[in-house]
Amino acid sequence: MGRAGGERIAEDADIVEGTEPSGERVDGCARRESGGEGRGIRIGDFAPPGEAEGTPPYEVLEEERVERDCVRAVRLLVDTRADDEAGYTLIARDLKAKYEDLDAVTVEFTDTSGAFAYEGSALIFNTPPGSYYIGYSYGPPNNEGYIVDVAD
Repeated sequence: MGRAGGERIAEDADIVEGTEPSGERVDGCARRESGGEGRGIRIGDFAPPGEAEGTPPYEVLEEERVERDCVRAVRLLVDTRADDEAGYTLIARDLKAKYEDLDAVTVEFTDTSGAFAYEGSALIFNTPPGSYYIGYSYGPPNNEGYIVDVAD
């Protein structure tokens, strides 16, 4: 942030390309640090699961970063042999920690060891704008910052 009189401090030197000197983005999005409704609010715990919890092995097969309406998100296709909600939840918590700088993460789980099939999903929302982005128009649905669903 700038100081009184418009003096910039060293941290401001890394303003993202595509911003005006004021910190306002050319496309109308405010700088992440300087505001926007809900920008400073973080949802949930960003610590990855501990070793004792045993996060199942997984691999990100596809990663598509998107930005819409000033919300930064990523869509992931994750391959894992986990087959229950507990395993998917541990993976979601690990991904939440890895992508903590984004507003939202959507995850589709698959297992490619057999037939390529949809196994479940996770919606991870790190900020209130992230929860709006993934469809929760009345705000975050919980304080954990993620929802996991297993396919039937």
